[in-house]
Amino acid sequence: MTETRRPTMQSDQEFAMDALRQIADARIEGAQTPDDIAEALNRSGFPAQNGHQWTAEAVLGFLASRDAQQAQRALDGDGR
Repeated sequence: MTETRRPTMQSDQEFAMDALRQIADARIEGAQTPDDIAEALNRSGFPAQNGHQWTAEAVLGFLASRDAQQAQRALDGDGR
């Protein structure tokens, strides 16, 4: 497994917002399944939060996470 590292100065919330934007771009480009999304994120060079490559399980776990849900509300303009 190839390991890449993200800057450590990025907060969890910033990472979540960036990841959601990357996932949205992947979906626009045709990614439909968690496997497709993981492949697109890895191709783009955007590492998972742990610095490793994305897997379908990591995509699903991220999307279900509190950080992702909070970031989505912020991106939608509902900062609750």
